[in-house]
This record gives sequence, structure tokens and C-alpha cells, in this order.
Amino acid sequence: MSQQELFVLFIVGYLSEARTAAGTIIIRRLFRLLIIILLLLLLLIIIVIMIIIMIIIMIINMIIIMIIIMIIVMIIIMIIIMIIVMIIIMIIIIIIILIIIILIIIIIIIIIIIIIIIIIIIIIIIIIIIIIIIIIIIMIIINIIIIIIIIIIIFFFCHILRVPNKIK
Repeated sequence: MSQQELFVLFIVGYLSEARTAAGTIIIRRLFRLLIIILLLLLLLIIIVIMIIIMIIIMIINMIIIMIIIMIIVMIIIMIIIMIIVMIIIMIIIIIIILIIIILIIIIIIIIIIIIIIIIIIIIIIIIIIIIIIIIIIIMIIINIIIIIIIIIIIFFFCHILRVPNKIK
């Protein structure tokens, strides 16, 4: 007997409420068939639920993996930015130190030049003073010599003028 015939007999037997042995066998077979179909449906529902759960778990795993990857990428980007900022700060510090050193060197050079100029001016003033003193000394000496010569000439003339007086 095919399944369609069994189903028809089941409906006919149920409608006529035939309680024969053949009817009970048919009913049992149909119940078994219904139970098998229900079990298969239940199995199918379980499989569908399992597939949905697996898909949800996979989606959650993908989201977690993406979040972890994003966190790692952000950490790497932050580290790179920190390194770049540190390098820029170091370069700025080095440039400032170099500028300070150059300024100190320029100030030292200016101070040395000023000291040299002051020393040269002092030396020139000393030389001028020495020259003036020498000129004054020479003038004094010349004056003394001139005075001595004049005195000698005067004495000489006086002597010459006295001698004839004595002769007379």
C-alpha cells in the first residue's frame, strides 16, 4: 500500500469510525509516519537553529576580531605618532641648543673684540701720553740747553767786556 492510499484509508476509517483491526494497523502506521515527519521537522528546526546560532557566533567572532584589529591598528598609529612627536621635539631641542651655543659664541666673540678694541685704545692713549711726555722732556732739555747756552754766552760777553776794563 502506498502512502496516499494509507492516508485515504485513514481519513475514511476515521470518518466512518471503523474500529477494525485493519483500521487500527493503518492508524498506527499513519501515526508512526506522522511521528517520523514530526521528528524530521524537529530535526530540521534544530538544524536551522544551529545554523542560525553558528552564523550569529561567526558574526560575533568577526566583530570581535575586527575590534581587536582596530585596537591594534590604533595602538600602532598612536605609537608611530608618539615616535614622530618625540623626534620633532628632539629636533626642536637640538635646534634651540645650537642657537643658544651660536649666540653664546657670538657674544664671546663680541666681548673679545670689545676687549681687544679697549686694549688697543689704552695702548694708543699710553703711546700718545709717552710721546707727549717725551716731547715735553725734550722741550725742557732743549730749553735748559738754550738757557745754559745763553747764560754761557752772557758770561762770555761779560768776561770779554771785563777784561778790557782791567787792562785799562
